[in-house]
Amino acid sequence: YRRLLKDLPETAEPERPLMIRAIGQSRRKKAMRALLERFGDRSLPVPERNALAIALGDLGYGDARPALCAQWSDLLSRRFQTRSLPPEEEMLRASIVSAVGKTAEPEDKEALAVLRRGVLDEDRNVVLSAIDGIGRLGDKNSFEAIERHLKSDERDLSYAAARALAGIGDDRAEALLRERLKSSRPAERVDAALALGLMKRKIGVLTLDGFLEEVEGPYEDGIAAAGALAELGRTNGLAYLVGILEDRDAPLRNAAIDALGRSRAPRGILPLAALLEDSELATRLRAIHALEKVGGDRAAFELRRRSDDVPEAADLIRGVRARLGDYVLP
Repeated sequence: YRRLLKDLPETAEPERPLMIRAIGQSRRKKAMRALLERFGDRSLPVPERNALAIALGDLGYGDARPALCAQWSDLLSRRFQTRSLPPEEEMLRASIVSAVGKTAEPEDKEALAVLRRGVLDEDRNVVLSAIDGIGRLGDKNSFEAIERHLKSDERDLSYAAARALAGIGDDRAEALLRERLKSSRPAERVDAALALGLMKRKIGVLTLDGFLEEVEGPYEDGIAAAGALAELGRTNGLAYLVGILEDRDAPLRNAAIDALGRSRAPRGILPLAALLEDSELATRLRAIHALEKVGGDRAAFELRRRSDDVPEAADLIRGVRARLGDYVLP
C-alpha cells in the first residue's frame, strides 16, 4: 500500500479510483490518514471522491467519521438547494452513508443522525446504505423506519430491512420477524428466517431447511434458502448450491452462482473459481462478480491465478482484484 500511496498523486485520473480501492483493503491506519487528507480535497473528480469514501469505510477507522459526516451535510444542503444532484454525486452520498455506518460507534449521535436521515432519503442507494448502517449499529430508535421498509414491495429494501432487524435484535424485532415467517410469499419467509438465524434463533435454520426438503430438485426459493443457510455456515446449503453449479444444463445455475456470492461463504470460493474456466463468457463474468461479493484474500488469489482472453472478462478481473486489495498496473 505504501507504493500505491506514493504513486497515487502522479497517476492518471481514470486509474486513481482503482488504486484507492486497493489501498482501502490494507487495514493500515497510515493509509487511512493519507486517504482522509485526500478526501478533504473537494476539487477532486467525483469518481475519485466516491472511491475515497468507500475505502475509508472499508478501513473502518473512526477518525474518518467526522469528515464523512461533514461531506454528507454539504451534499444534502446542495441537494435541497438544487432539488437534485447528478447521478455520480448521488452515488457519492450513498458511499458516504455506507462509510459512516462502518466507522461509527453505536452511541455516535452525529453518525446516527446521518443514518436516520438517510433511511428516509429519496435515493434508493442512500436508503440501502442507511439501512445497513442502522443494522450494524443496532439502532433501536430506527425500528419504525426499518419496519416500513420491511413491508416494501421492493425486494432489495425488504431484504436489507430484515437484516437490519437482526442487528437491532430486540424483542420487537424478533416478534416482527417471527410474524414474517407466516407470510404467503416464500421470499419474505426466507429473508425473515435468515435474519432470525443471524440472531441465533433455531427457528430460522429450521425454516430454511424446510425449503430444501419440501421440493425434490432445485427451484428458485430453494436456492434462496440454500444461500441463506450457506451464509449461516450450514453445509447443506453450500452443498445444495454447489450441486447446481456442477450441472452445466441446470436452468437455475445462474441463480445458484448469485446466491453463493451473496452468502459470502468462504467455502464457496473454489466452486466459483472453477467456473472461471467455463466456455460461456456470461458464466465467467457472473462468477467473477460472485467472487467479489464473497471477497477476501483467497478470492483475490483465485482471480490472480487465471487470465481471460476476452477483454471484457480480463478488465473485470483486474477491477475486482483491485477492489479486493490486489492492484496491478494496466
